[in-house]
Amino acid sequence: MEFEIERYGRRHWAVYEDGLLLCVTVYKKGARAVIARIIEGARKENSTAEVPTRPEPHGSSRSEPLT
Repeated sequence: MEFEIERYGRRHWAVYEDGLLLCVTVYKKGARAVIARIIEGARKENSTAEVPTRPEPHGSSRSEPLT
């Protein structure tokens, strides 16, 4: 993945991923934040760490009846 940030008109910033327009932001700081989120998400996706699962809600059909 290769990202670029360029002016988009007079007041906006475009984020390109591999040469394709990904999004347009008002602030350059926002464009940087979009890229940081994507990179962070890719790292988490490639992580071998076990992801914790959410417990079943109380009273779900999978819970055993109380005796």
